Amino acid sequence: MALSKRGVPIRVLVRSKTKALRFAQGIVNLEIVEGDATNADDLDKAFNGVAVVHYCINIPYHKWEKQATSLLSKSIEAAIKHQVKLVFPGNVYVYGHAQYNPVDENHPHAAHTKKGKIRVAMETMLEKSRVERGLSYSIVRMPDFYGPFVINTFSERLYLNALKGKKCNG
Repeated sequence: MALSKRGVPIRVLVRSKTKALRFAQGIVNLEIVEGDATNADDLDKAFNGVAVVHYCINIPYHKWEKQATSLLSKSIEAAIKHQVKLVFPGNVYVYGHAQYNPVDENHPHAAHTKKGKIRVAMETMLEKSRVERGLSYSIVRMPDFYGPFVINTFSERLYLNALKGKKCNG
């Protein structure tokens, strides 16, 4: 919504335009492109003529090991081809157990979980593509997924309890 309110043209690549339209109420300057993020031609349609791409692809955790890096590599290829900046949603999995507090961007990437190691591999792909092929990217590090239509059991309880004036019992 922030981009829409500023009048920035927005293009989204979605699997289902019909489903996307249900969530697009009030968003102006929006172009919806139906396609598949694993298909280079569909990525070309989405990336062509834009300056910045926000990587919003996510898959269920049980598919990360086999699909996460492959999906990212396809978007990296398209970003390099179209010379767009890729904004990647990082998380805190890459850090593993905190070695100091507060944890900051200088903290070592010392993931100890399978998901964390996959995320380290993804961020390494971005950096290697920058060094070797000129990819422009930024990582926006967030501790968890949040936003409209995101169901996260911890934050959902937190907000629902707060609205009721209760403590979060999590």
